[in-house]
Amino acid sequence: MRRVMAASHRRRAVAFAVGLLVGMCVLLLAGCELLPASLTPAPAPEPGTVPLHVARAGGSVIALVDVTVHGQGPYDFVVDTGASRSVVDQQLAQQLGLPQVAAAPQVTGVSGPAAATVVRISDWSAGDVSLPNGVVAAIDLQLSDSAAAQQLIGRRLYGLIGSDVLSSFGVVTIDYNQQTLALGAQ
Repeated sequence: MRRVMAASHRRRAVAFAVGLLVGMCVLLLAGCELLPASLTPAPAPEPGTVPLHVARAGGSVIALVDVTVHGQGPYDFVVDTGASRSVVDQQLAQQLGLPQVAAAPQVTGVSGPAAATVVRISDWSAGDVSLPNGVVAAIDLQLSDSAAAQQLIGRRLYGLIGSDVLSSFGVVTIDYNQQTLALGAQ
């Protein structure tokens, strides 16, 4: 009986932690212009397929992809089609010297407001697929809701690729069985 209750509590804790991670990444960036300065749409990035790491903890599943920034990495980023904006760990942004954008963002997750900056990111890729240049929120992921999820999956998370980046490919296919992420029509 105790084992069943302990397993049930653990599954609920894992689901809660993953929910917090996802909730943290549903960003509300108030007072922050995240659209490109030019109204001309950027050309669609080149399509490609990259390996995906599927982490399972309790009843939750997290899709991770290796991301390289300025030739450094790879770093584990969560692939989150439900997040409107991409995120990079604040320590990583500082380490890589990502330039800050003059903005006063208010980032809100499930547990409330969090401190953030906005940084410009370029020369980054998921596996061998180049990702579009843009701006992302920089959050201290070691102190945020994601810290619990990181402990549960046993990997450090350095960021999140959200719909702002994924949508630029038009078609995105996540194959959990083959553990691949296809970006763009191929």
